[in-house]
Amino acid sequence: MTAQRKKGSVAAFLIGLALALALGIAVLSTLVWCVGTHDGLMARWMLETAPPGDTGLPAAAYAPLCKALCSYLRGGTSVFDFLQGGVSLFNTSEKLHLADCAALFRFDHQLMVWSWTAAGVLLVLLLVWRGAGSAAGGLLTGTLLVVAGVAGLIIWGAADFSGLFLTFHRVAFSNDLWMMNPATDLILRLMPTGFFVRYALVIGGAWLLAELAVFWLARWLKRLAK
Repeated sequence: MTAQRKKGSVAAFLIGLALALALGIAVLSTLVWCVGTHDGLMARWMLETAPPGDTGLPAAAYAPLCKALCSYLRGGTSVFDFLQGGVSLFNTSEKLHLADCAALFRFDHQLMVWSWTAAGVLLVLLLVWRGAGSAAGGLLTGTLLVVAGVAGLIIWGAADFSGLFLTFHRVAFSNDLWMMNPATDLILRLMPTGFFVRYALVIGGAWLLAELAVFWLARWLKRLAK
């Protein structure tokens, strides 16, 4: 192999590696956005994990509450509140924490756009770049590395979901507004640990299936290039 061809192969491998990372982030951020802001799923899982007897909220109020909350998280409304009998159900600390959550979802949406754009650019580069075998190898290696990293989080979550959940909040939020009291904060009664476990299982499972598809695609491309 000439030096020029070797450099081309290394470049193709790195592009494949970067594509694997971009696809992993793109799929995950898309799932978080689509599942996390789906008011139907939220209302269903909220009723199942936080029934009216535990929250003090009538069952009929769950659907409109989740619709309003998901609209707020998507950026459809700039201010969140939910009234019952003319009285707000959420206190100031809860509203401030939900504003922080909405900011995270806005970041997730930006990340989704950036990662899909990056994946598209990298895919075009691979189509015009020589060295399909090296590119497929990079995509294969990158996918395995991404899955291995997330698998570590999954194992952590399975062994100690509360620990992972607390660590996420400490990293994601710059204040302690998320440290609530179920006696005074309705949002905590509406969203117990089991509620978030549902999201983790659905998003994590769908993401792993998508990564498995990318893995088999990379293997097929690598064999095709031989």
